[in-house]
Amino acid sequence: MNEVLVVMITPFDLFGYGLYRYTFQMKCEEIPELKLDDGATRIFLNTRGEHPELLPSELIELLKYMQHSTDEVSGACESKRIQEMHRRVCQIRASEKTEVKYMQTWEEKIQNEKAAEG
Repeated sequence: MNEVLVVMITPFDLFGYGLYRYTFQMKCEEIPELKLDDGATRIFLNTRGEHPELLPSELIELLKYMQHSTDEVSGACESKRIQEMHRRVCQIRASEKTEVKYMQTWEEKIQNEKAAEG
């Protein structure tokens, strides 16, 4: 089977153990060492974790940046990739074309919600 990686990033701790990352793979409840080799891995990332020593520092910086994508957070990052990503995010935010497309999508969403209600 093909390997599948599902990553969900949340601004809260979905499981309540204070970790930045929770990794799941299918296993048998009755025989824990028996795993379903379906190639699927599910990773839940929490932007508000409490144990940075368990992950690479670049991933911690990315999660902090995703929580607050500001110049200050980006500037504090040692990762050149995150700084480059922030630069590109700022370019996109400043683009008039992107702004128009965003507003059109937002208006369509509101119209669809009203149509569904009515």
